[in-house]
Amino acid sequence: MNPLTRFLIVGVLCALATVLAFGQGATPPPAAAPSAYHVALNRPFAKGDSYKLSVEVKDHEDTNQGVQDETAVLAGTVRVMDVNPIGEPSVLMIHVDKAETGSKEKMQKMKLEGADVGISFPAGSPRYLRRDGQPIPEEETGLLAMVFRAPRDISPDEYLGPGKDVKPGDTWSMKKDLLAKVLYGKALDPKSAPDLTKQEASVTFVGVETWDGIPCYRLRCKIALKNPENPHFIGDFLTEINQDLVLPVDKASTKSKKTWEMVTDVRGYQITQDGQKIEMRGKSKMNIDTIVQ
Repeated sequence: MNPLTRFLIVGVLCALATVLAFGQGATPPPAAAPSAYHVALNRPFAKGDSYKLSVEVKDHEDTNQGVQDETAVLAGTVRVMDVNPIGEPSVLMIHVDKAETGSKEKMQKMKLEGADVGISFPAGSPRYLRRDGQPIPEEETGLLAMVFRAPRDISPDEYLGPGKDVKPGDTWSMKKDLLAKVLYGKALDPKSAPDLTKQEASVTFVGVETWDGIPCYRLRCKIALKNPENPHFIGDFLTEINQDLVLPVDKASTKSKKTWEMVTDVRGYQITQDGQKIEMRGKSKMNIDTIVQ
């Protein structure tokens, strides 16, 4: 399966990956640190803010249809044109400096490269418009959908935050009812969204590090979806999402880093609308590294 097409399929699960857009070599700071920390996760943007964005996606699939490895890269400068009441960007413009896809041996430019693209979310659905009026191929909008999520009007402190001061090594559960709203938003009828209350969803405060010369928090998030209720699938389904978030101690900073991995193992059958069974068997792994500076 073409990875950019697959991006359209896994976009719902990737919503969490873009809750925070999070660089390189983090090392422990030499200064003494307090025993407990008040970790603020919500980093609101303001109208007129701009930042450098760098995203690399690596996708490996080993299924009954064969083995495939693909990579996609997106880099550019993003300007925030408007925000919602809690500082989530609702209208953006990105100048795409680099957009490539392909294999490790051969990367090809995407049509997005060099374009100015406006991004908005009327009625919660993404809309992408090039300034020059040229159309954007559907498979390339799949990559944009992974990077730019529709506002959810829910602060990450509400569903990811500990709700109290924490020490390195502390682990707590995500608020799963709110997490479901963030993951699925308006993309699915809430009645058909998987029940996350029976699934694993936790956050661990790893500690404080220095990244790019500033003190930062590191948190590790884990979500495991095992056989979620789905009337259109019979068999075993497991998706594990692990991500490390690095964001400045200074809660006024929107600078951040994320490393994200999703592993999916499927053994079963998809039930089509006309009742036919389509075999789904295999394992896939997707890695996403995102830097916002």
